[in-house]
Amino acid sequence: ARNFGMDQAKGEYVIFPDPDDVMENNYLEGLISGYQNADVDLSICGHYVTRNGQDTRWNPGAVSKAVFDPETALQLVMRQDSLMGYAWNKLYKMELIRRHGIRFCEEHYVIEDLPFAVCYIGYCRKIAYDPTPLYHYSRDNGGLTLFRKKLGDRELSGLKAYKMIAEMTRGKHPAVSDTAYASLCERSLRFMTIYLRTQTDDPAMFRMLHRTFLQYWRYFMKSDIFTRKHKCAAAVAVVSPRMYYRLARRFGHMRQGK
Repeated sequence: ARNFGMDQAKGEYVIFPDPDDVMENNYLEGLISGYQNADVDLSICGHYVTRNGQDTRWNPGAVSKAVFDPETALQLVMRQDSLMGYAWNKLYKMELIRRHGIRFCEEHYVIEDLPFAVCYIGYCRKIAYDPTPLYHYSRDNGGLTLFRKKLGDRELSGLKAYKMIAEMTRGKHPAVSDTAYASLCERSLRFMTIYLRTQTDDPAMFRMLHRTFLQYWRYFMKSDIFTRKHKCAAAVAVVSPRMYYRLARRFGHMRQGK
């Protein structure tokens, strides 16, 4: 639907709000103001997370208003603690999208926003970010739901998204590529816990997840976006994913920080 929308777009900019979310009255005004710098090719705003009708301002990384180069912006997007990889808090330029043929990958059913954002940012000169929350992202009917049900092709497509990001950034942004591989490893580990919690009966799937986890293990251990506690617990999964699952149930699946 988004690719079709871009094909029909006539304006200078494009946004991708979700149908169940809410925008502040000055949402577009705030995003357009990010383009005051002539070198800016992407404007990003802050947001609220809405659960059960209650808004919480989201900016755990405490990133201030700033203009970033692509490398810094990509790192912040991949860390998922401020700029975020979602499409709805960004105002994209149609001219840049058309010039480079940037599209949403139709094979990705989840995390489809992130590869698009990474590809786009890679062509930017500068990226403007203002943490003022102008968007209300509803988590009442999605988000964490992914981690409460059995795995299928839709959920597993997220692994392909991270691998795609790692490969597209390998040459020009190797640090970003390493972060994508680390996230791919972590997501495989998380999916193994879901597999065990939901008592899924698909040994081939479990072997694939464990194999992917082992393949990108070194990136996970080098990354600074996962806690030491998380890494120590995850080390158990190298030998026994089921033992790791028991630890994860007891201590939780913690991300971000050192």
